[in-house]
Amino acid sequence: QSLLDALRGDFQGRQKPAWAGEKTSLEEGRRDVEGRRLAEERPPPEWEPPTEALSKSWKGLGDAEGSYEQALLKRLGQLQADEAERLRQKALRDAALATLGELLPPLIARRRKAADAAAREADAARRASELLPWVEAKKAELEEKVATPPKDAANVQAELTALAAFSDGEKPPKQAEVLAVQADANEATAVRQLQRAGPPDAPAEPIVKLGAAWSGLEAAEAKLKASLHARLARLQGPLLILERINRGVCKLEEWLEAAAPVLETAELGSSEAEVLALL
Repeated sequence: QSLLDALRGDFQGRQKPAWAGEKTSLEEGRRDVEGRRLAEERPPPEWEPPTEALSKSWKGLGDAEGSYEQALLKRLGQLQADEAERLRQKALRDAALATLGELLPPLIARRRKAADAAAREADAARRASELLPWVEAKKAELEEKVATPPKDAANVQAELTALAAFSDGEKPPKQAEVLAVQADANEATAVRQLQRAGPPDAPAEPIVKLGAAWSGLEAAEAKLKASLHARLARLQGPLLILERINRGVCKLEEWLEAAAPVLETAELGSSEAEVLALL
């Protein structure tokens, strides 16, 4: 634009008109000289530069001026098109940045929630792996007791007491840990599904195994309790009968001891009153 302004202002507005005036003055002077020469019948002069060359150069100057002006206009059009394209691209970029500014915070929040959920699920899997050996060992212990019941009622009662102590003392804290692990895993899974996140990096297999092992432990506990009570009832039935027989024998022995003096006496009585007393 500055080159076009310089061409139209400095050259076309001032320099070229001045040159055109000089050329016109030169041509008028040559025409005057030529007129006098013809009147005086003198030979033609040798102009330097020749008139034809001067006219040709002036025409070449005009052609170059026009070509230069057209080239500047074309270049200006290209630059204006480039500037328009640059402004269009800038507007698109600004619009895209504004859209990202609206979409990124919720997206980042979703990714953060999904990452937190994955971390919670991984922590739950780790805790499940730590709890699983205890649950499996206790389950195997209870199943072994079911398979090998005690032989007498005293040992059965001792096993029932130990089982009650386990159910009321050792089991509840572990059960709370198992429930906490399962709750954390379920909540983390729900959050990941809500945020449309992919599968977790840490596998949930330990949590599934822990749930199955805990169900097996409770089943073994219930089975052992039922079997101990049934065995105690079977063992205590004959003992109660034996105890009743023993009590009857004791009473019979007491009666025999009390009746022995009467049964072993040889006195028959000398009167009716004494015989009735002995009877």
